[in-house]
Amino acid sequence: MTLWRLSNWLNELRNLPVSEPNEDSHVLCCKNKTDQ
Repeated sequence: MTLWRLSNWLNELRNLPVSEPNEDSHVLCCKNKTDQ
């Protein structure tokens, strides 16, 4: 069961465009810096 969930999770990650999470994290970093 756990391995099946893990494989599904990996498949979902592969389907996501690589640029999206990077851009989101970059925006969060910028927001945190400006908030301080």
